[in-house]
Amino acid sequence: MRKMRTLVTLFLISLAARAQEGALSLEQLKSFEERLAKLTEKVVPATVGLRIGAAGGSGVIVTKDGYVLTAAHVFGRPGLNVTMTLYDGRIVEGKTLGRMADDDYGLVKLDGNGPWPFVEMGHSRSLKKGQLCIATGHPGGVEPGRSAPLRLGTILSTRGQWVRTDAIVDRGDSGGPLLDLEGRVIGIHSRIGSRTTQNMHIPVDHYRREWKRLVASEDWADPATARWHDGPVLGVRGLPRRGRSGSRLESVYDGLPAQKAGLEPDDYVVGIDGVKVDGWQDLSDEIQKKKADQEVEIEIRRGSRSLKFLITLASRPKRAQRQRSQPAGEMPVVEDDDPGDISFVGRDDIDKAFAPVSKDVDDSVVLVESGTRKKVLGTVLTKDGWIVSKLSEIEGEEITCTFEDGEELAATVASKNTEYDLAFLKVDAKGLIPIRLADQTAWKRGQWVVAAGRDDEPINVGVVSVLPRRLNYRGYLGIRPEAHPDGVKISEVVRDTAAAEAKLKNGDVITEVNGVRVKNPEDFRAQMASKDPGTRVRFSVRRGDERLKLEATLRLRPEDVRSAAGSQRDSGRNSRNNGRRSWGGRRSFGGSRLSAKRAGFKTVVQHDVVMNAADCGGPLLNASGQCIAINIARAARYCTYAVPAPLVKTLLDEIRNK
Repeated sequence: MRKMRTLVTLFLISLAARAQEGALSLEQLKSFEERLAKLTEKVVPATVGLRIGAAGGSGVIVTKDGYVLTAAHVFGRPGLNVTMTLYDGRIVEGKTLGRMADDDYGLVKLDGNGPWPFVEMGHSRSLKKGQLCIATGHPGGVEPGRSAPLRLGTILSTRGQWVRTDAIVDRGDSGGPLLDLEGRVIGIHSRIGSRTTQNMHIPVDHYRREWKRLVASEDWADPATARWHDGPVLGVRGLPRRGRSGSRLESVYDGLPAQKAGLEPDDYVVGIDGVKVDGWQDLSDEIQKKKADQEVEIEIRRGSRSLKFLITLASRPKRAQRQRSQPAGEMPVVEDDDPGDISFVGRDDIDKAFAPVSKDVDDSVVLVESGTRKKVLGTVLTKDGWIVSKLSEIEGEEITCTFEDGEELAATVASKNTEYDLAFLKVDAKGLIPIRLADQTAWKRGQWVVAAGRDDEPINVGVVSVLPRRLNYRGYLGIRPEAHPDGVKISEVVRDTAAAEAKLKNGDVITEVNGVRVKNPEDFRAQMASKDPGTRVRFSVRRGDERLKLEATLRLRPEDVRSAAGSQRDSGRNSRNNGRRSWGGRRSFGGSRLSAKRAGFKTVVQHDVVMNAADCGGPLLNASGQCIAINIARAARYCTYAVPAPLVKTLLDEIRNK
């Protein structure tokens, strides 16, 4: 283990040095890929899903006897029963222990002594801006068949209360781990902002410092912050140490008296009503002597200037009242803020290293336009004009493909595949430059993926988060079954479904499915569960005194068309429109659209590349420049789905051989 850590450390030092020299190479990144893939074999099994009553979140096991780090807002108090889902699907029990509400850290213990799979705690005090990191957790909650998704990011800031990164997390990730590249926990996911660069994590040093209190099931708030008291409130947070003649303000909270009066972070409060302040404790003590609604004179030092403010203190609602406004288990979303001078040192260098890979395929990527305003990418598959794109983003009969050199050609939809939401287009052309589709792919979590567009540089670079899997792809009949002595009775037929089309009615009793007797609702669901959309199913039905034989062609369940993970708007890191840079540049943080159809695929691979819905239909490349998948859905804040290239190749061959 010591040797492995030494190798990783030396590699990271080399990576950082080469990045500073501007000489980061593809070979180095490929070497990093192998290490990251091995690292996930250790990290993913230690990541768990938590359920406490109706609330839920994530956690990470950090000892072999089953102590689990999580966020305080995931559970309301110590002593609660916890149900935990392990990486292999096992359900185990545990108890909530201590929590510190202000800084949002908490501890849970698995029942029994294990040994459990675990990762070690690292240190957060030594983190540096631009340092690479990885995140896991269970965004959207635990999903059967999905491992904890892996996401790659960089440290953006370590100032203040949180470690901030662009390793994208979402609701359900609360309490999950942020790790360094040696697989050690450096933070725990706490909250997010509206931008994908606003991911806030609890520094792991909090857990180290207060470990005994957490294990002892204490539930406390930090008296130094004065954030939970019911008396007068100024609305600031200071560094808990003595300043240089004054108390340096770390945070000034929006909407509270200090912010309204004009105080700013990094101001030094040097006096209150003529009383000298020499440190945060002095400031806190002086405020506690006042009353809510009392006017006080605050003297500050800002740079070389001395300023005075008259401020009327407010009263903070009681703690119990505030807790009701934030349900347990729900990841808080903070207000959007100015990202300031954020340096994407690591990501910039990675993007530059992969630029030649993306540039090599830009002749094989086209812009597909249809309808009045629909735009999406397409990927050239053959020299003689076969192009694949995203079916649900194409509308109408008039379709145009624009190539890298500006040539525009009319296209027709030669074949539609609803299992993967693919449209196979045909243009009248010869001598096109096709993408190089992989015949087979040995998928690994953590392997590099490059989303290529029509630009020389990548749309974005990321890693494989989850290995290929079936995604909510199941046949849907559209009835509500009830128990009946002869089978199942239909209590409701849902409108515009396969059942309605087959003329099934409320009150019908289904006695057989494809000639197999139905015993009860559970048996009926089990028989239907394995059937894909498009499957024709025969039903033996009793309707009063009649005996009927009806057939239904199953459809995709309506809610499976979209993921429940996000709304139609999402934030994009380095998103561009149709593979071209957006007006805001590569680092524009404006909203990007999620795909209308973003679930219900027969097989997809999940990765963490941030892109626009209009970038779907383009190729996903590996570090060697081979097309390993076609991007098919911008699915949520934290993920994009792609159809593996071997499947695309097989479908194309079937179409051409007809």
